[in-house]
Amino acid sequence: MKLKSTELFKGKVSFYLELLGEDAEKLRKVENILLFATLPLALTISLASVWNPYFLVCLAIPVLLYFYIPIYLWAKTVELKSRLAVEVPYFAILAYVNVSVGKGIVRSLSEASEFPGLRDVAREYRSVVRYAKAMRVGLQEAVARRAELHSGDALGKFFNTYLTSVRAGDEVNGLRRAVREALDELGSGFQEYVERASELVEVSFSVLLLLPALLVAFSVLSASNGMTPYIPLLTLPPIILAIEASQPKVTTLELGKRELITLVSLIPFAFPIPLYLRLYISEVSLALTCLPRYLELLRGEKLNDSMPSILRELSELHRVGYGVRYALSRASSISRGVSGTLFRKINVATKLNGELPALNSTSNAFNFAWGLIRTLDKTGGREVDWLAELSNLVWNMNSSLKKLRSRLRPFEALSLLSPFLISFTLGTMGSIVGQSADLKAAIMAYTFATTVIFSKLSKFTLVDVPTLLVSSSLALVAIQYFLPTLTHL
Repeated sequence: MKLKSTELFKGKVSFYLELLGEDAEKLRKVENILLFATLPLALTISLASVWNPYFLVCLAIPVLLYFYIPIYLWAKTVELKSRLAVEVPYFAILAYVNVSVGKGIVRSLSEASEFPGLRDVAREYRSVVRYAKAMRVGLQEAVARRAELHSGDALGKFFNTYLTSVRAGDEVNGLRRAVREALDELGSGFQEYVERASELVEVSFSVLLLLPALLVAFSVLSASNGMTPYIPLLTLPPIILAIEASQPKVTTLELGKRELITLVSLIPFAFPIPLYLRLYISEVSLALTCLPRYLELLRGEKLNDSMPSILRELSELHRVGYGVRYALSRASSISRGVSGTLFRKINVATKLNGELPALNSTSNAFNFAWGLIRTLDKTGGREVDWLAELSNLVWNMNSSLKKLRSRLRPFEALSLLSPFLISFTLGTMGSIVGQSADLKAAIMAYTFATTVIFSKLSKFTLVDVPTLLVSSSLALVAIQYFLPTLTHL
């Protein structure tokens, strides 16, 4: 009898496990624990719903626990394919450069670990080696198996193009074609996200701005539970996950122990003050604790903006016989701001250590470009055509980002105006005067939710410090001065 969700979706789960390289035994233990907890929890919620029907909503929890493993594996697969869509064009360029100096595709996979922006491609090398040892086949056959598993995504298409060219005895031209296809696919994928972002924002703001007003009216007219207006906030995690799944991974921000400082933002909830003030202090605390990471993202963006011109100049100078280090010294003299300071430090470190230093930023494009520059410096490679192509790729990505943020600018204004819009909608209902405290907390909570969604869509991060500080402060102004005038009309 198939009681476990992994048995119900056995074929899909087996596929996901092989694709992701997950530990099947570990996931089986987790599923046993969740299955043991699911039935008692469902019975408890069902009994509680007899006392209060609102508990029926909580039945979604045991359902999610039961299907957790298949959902988890599916979500990881979607996220992997999204990350690979960005990594594969860079890896294709690396493979082309390597083939030009006599290295094969497997060697390129192993070298991907040296590039911070190619971590998922680097994991493919371990998967290839693991499959080759387990099945006692050659590495080329293992690559063919990974191509089957990745059928339909960017890496699968690249592998198939490469393998076809190897069989035809035209490896170099095959890789050249694969690079072109990967670059075109990345560009089209980015443009699709630009088109989709506006639709996502419209749906999100409808749920978090209009639906709360309807639920407040319903809760007042029916004298129902005061938590009813907060139900739309439950849609925030699914909305964020939907954005994450469709979003190209253009930045990499590693989370570590220093992120624990964000827990400071929970301390205000222990204060004996009104809930809306606790929410406000918590949001400000969260913004301030995230400030170092925000500045790190800004530095990454500035470095990314400077890379197209540097790569183009490097390509031109290298083509006429100048070395990588001379080109970088030129870059340090013409660059200003963050990039100019960085390249001057690079020149100093190179003179001291005798080699270009390893760098890592929040920009995947910068990380790969710098890794390729270091590779060219070490090998003295003369295939520099793709430096110009990479320069165009980074420039196109930057242009798409600017276009995206330009199109989302009206929604940024809407996120900043949301405290007043919510206050106006709720405050004009004369029957809710007695619930002003609840309304104040609702205004603060929905302001935070809309700000997070906009930041994730356009800034590729959950916390955009300036927007969060401004929107939360405007929410406090709306609560203190705008809401009272409406509730006494």
